[in-house]
Amino acid sequence: MIRTSAARLALIAYAALTVVFTLPLALHLGDRLPHDAGDPLFLTWGLWWNARTVPLTTAWWNPPAFFPMTGALALSDHLLGLVPMTSSVQWLGGSPVLAYNVAFLLSFLLAGFCTFLLCRELTGRADVAFVAGLLFAFNPYRWSMVSHLQLLVAFWMPLALFAAHRFVATGATRWALLFAGAWLLQGLSNGYMLVFFSFVVIAWVLWFASWRREPRRGLVLLGSLVVAAGLLAPILAGYSTIQTREGLSRSIDEIDFYGADVAGLITPSSITTVYPNWHPWPTSEENLFPGVVLLGLSAVLVWWAIRQPVERDRWRPATVGLSVIGLTFVAIAVSVWILGPWSVRAGPLRVGAAQTHKPLMIAFIAWCLAALTSRRMRDAWHHRSPLVFYALGALACYILSWGLRPRLFGAPWLYFGPYSLLMHFPGLRELRVPARVWLPGVLLLTVAAALALARILPDDRRKRRAAIAALIVAALVDGASIPLPLASLPALSPLDGVPMQAAVLELPLGELSRDLSAMYRGTRHDRPVVNGYSGYMPRHYEVLRDALADGDFDVVLELARHRPLTLAVAKDYASEDLLAWITTHPDVRPLEHASNGTKMFVVPLQPTPPPVDARAIRPVNVTASVMVDAARRIADGDLTTRWDTHRAQHAGDTVILDAGRAIAVRGVALALGEFATDYPRNLEVSLSTDGTTWTQAWGGRIAALALRGALERPTESQIRIAFAPQIARFVRLRTLTDHSIYYWSIAEAWLLE
Repeated sequence: MIRTSAARLALIAYAALTVVFTLPLALHLGDRLPHDAGDPLFLTWGLWWNARTVPLTTAWWNPPAFFPMTGALALSDHLLGLVPMTSSVQWLGGSPVLAYNVAFLLSFLLAGFCTFLLCRELTGRADVAFVAGLLFAFNPYRWSMVSHLQLLVAFWMPLALFAAHRFVATGATRWALLFAGAWLLQGLSNGYMLVFFSFVVIAWVLWFASWRREPRRGLVLLGSLVVAAGLLAPILAGYSTIQTREGLSRSIDEIDFYGADVAGLITPSSITTVYPNWHPWPTSEENLFPGVVLLGLSAVLVWWAIRQPVERDRWRPATVGLSVIGLTFVAIAVSVWILGPWSVRAGPLRVGAAQTHKPLMIAFIAWCLAALTSRRMRDAWHHRSPLVFYALGALACYILSWGLRPRLFGAPWLYFGPYSLLMHFPGLRELRVPARVWLPGVLLLTVAAALALARILPDDRRKRRAAIAALIVAALVDGASIPLPLASLPALSPLDGVPMQAAVLELPLGELSRDLSAMYRGTRHDRPVVNGYSGYMPRHYEVLRDALADGDFDVVLELARHRPLTLAVAKDYASEDLLAWITTHPDVRPLEHASNGTKMFVVPLQPTPPPVDARAIRPVNVTASVMVDAARRIADGDLTTRWDTHRAQHAGDTVILDAGRAIAVRGVALALGEFATDYPRNLEVSLSTDGTTWTQAWGGRIAALALRGALERPTESQIRIAFAPQIARFVRLRTLTDHSIYYWSIAEAWLLE
């Protein structure tokens, strides 16, 4: 068991080192944020919202951002696992910024201390455990996540594993409760760790529980996880419902992009003090470097494993055979790399290779099977070796971090990654950064290194102390990031004279820093904010952003149909088109108060248009002026297919919908599906009974209708255009203006009768 004095000294040391390694943050806890004002500012806003609402209530699901969207909380992490640290600070009168910084500092202190507890339990040595705590708390890989507080709060993982080991050793119920509670709080802190760490704990229970001699303890651990997962069920159900309603998902290309490069293991983050960021990967997620100390101890561990004698057994031929198969296919890959594609014919048989990543994939699988059938692996399983479990777990996390299509210095080298197999599990399709599976991998590697270190330290007390001192210094050098950059907070703009029920739209919209600043100011003025930032970009927000960029300000009136609107126009955004629209619109009222050059206007509540109550009829035939063969997709009943111009929309692009008979046409509905921004910027709708003579029924800019459709029917992004009923068989849709970027797309179309 842990000696209280050793634990207390370790906790004090980690606290002191946390303050030193994050300087000068301790001097600016209430007025600065660590590193940058991007994600830290967004997370500060999230912590503020959690402190003032009750989880799972309607209010909690609807934070004041992305107005008038409902369910905006489900666009990002809910951060409930941080509530014990952050809401208490705010309830006692502290600011959201102070709460963020307290959690930030605690994430280092507690990561070190909980890792100390785990490694002290496994090794029985406080000195080794202290080194392990340093290696995890101030790991260079963790510094690469310095802007992601929800990932830095990873101390629940070592605490859960510590409790699991204590429960298996003692059978005391309190340890099973601590295990399940720590797992639950880790999952509530971050969705990535909810999934990735769950794989770790399930593997842990399967490995360490004594299923033959005492299966009850393993069942108790699994049962406690099931109970804790039940507490998560309402949250997961809410996320699923809202994200399905909004049509939100991660594409395979996006998930593939955020896999780590194999060489990322030796690539430090740019924030570390000692090591240069020598390779600019496409994303910072690829900086997997865990520090020289951990890599060095890992090398020692591998060398030690190789030198262990192994007895022969009946499985040895299979192990050797699989190893030889692996070597053979590596040789084939090398031959392709040197000679290029080749083939050899022997009668009807043809043998050859054209790519390197396919034979390397076969070699990889063969070597994995060889490792699993080896005597070392079977002995480790039989003895439930902690060292082998944590070392293999770290290796598995590293391999999984490669993502869907593993790359080496940017070039694919395996046909597919093992992570692809996990895509069949629930929740994996919503995680866009496979590289983050390396975070629990770093913890597992740290524990494996501690176990190896406990074995190789010299018996002589003086030499052992010298070795521990050297490792502590090396660990501190590895984890140095001094001074820590700090970011200033956005300026606050008073809203004197603005009605409390009004929402706030800050212009320009769609720029990261301005949107985050608008959300932060919302924590002070306590009004709904149209601006927003999150892990997902809702479709209505894309439409709103592009409409404002196009100068179609009627979308502002569309927003004001939900509640009065305050426009806060930045000095550098007050374009002539915007000011002309504001000054000529009779409903827009200027406010006398302005600050920092910001101009303020109020748009009163706008009338709600009557609903288009009509029967939707699918056209029997569709023709188009461009992409003629694809026009049939407009009426195929499948929202995942579409017709598009296959280039930026031009004036005169035409689509004709044929009802098959003359009907009383009173409108048209166009579903854009996931391509909500591909609406025609200026559209003319004409009717005809014979397809020759046309009468215009409607015309104008369409952004406001596109915004309404993306809000009301986000999955379809359906635009409904209504006009006075007229008898017609054909409806012609024709664009009246060009656009320099966007296609015109239609997933489905209906005539409204």
